[in-house]
Amino acid sequence: MRFLLARTEPVQKISAHSKTLAVLTDLLRQHAQEPERAPGFSAMPLGLPLIPDDRITEGVIHLGPMDRSQPVPLARPLRASDVSRQLGDAGHQKTLAEQELRPGSSWTPGYRSVQINPALVHTFHDGPHAEHHLRLYALALTNLGYRVRHESDDQCAWLAVADG
Repeated sequence: MRFLLARTEPVQKISAHSKTLAVLTDLLRQHAQEPERAPGFSAMPLGLPLIPDDRITEGVIHLGPMDRSQPVPLARPLRASDVSRQLGDAGHQKTLAEQELRPGSSWTPGYRSVQINPALVHTFHDGPHAEHHLRLYALALTNLGYRVRHESDDQCAWLAVADG
């Protein structure tokens, strides 16, 4: 399938026909596994909610502002364990800390979430292609209604995840 991108400022969501979103989601998952196979996805505005809209022609992806008539999600408790579980449910690989490794097993790259305070969780990617994976985690978490902000210091980068 070929995609046609239509952009309207400010870009706050990605909307498309449900079949187009399914293809796009599959391509993003493939890109997460092998980023060099589809380098064009690196420039895509990841971290935005994916909104199915069957009024849009198949193959057209609209990057545009949120519909102000949509209800605002209600507050919910924020726990690192929930963020971690939801990333796993979305198909992302969790990294294991040294103390979690069983004899004979080896470390694998992936995400880890840390509770910073009752309203804030930091999510990291341990391993290669950290920036790429952080963008994919941001996309998944934004789609779940979290507010996600990319942060970094001199040594690493992470996502600051807050309740939507």
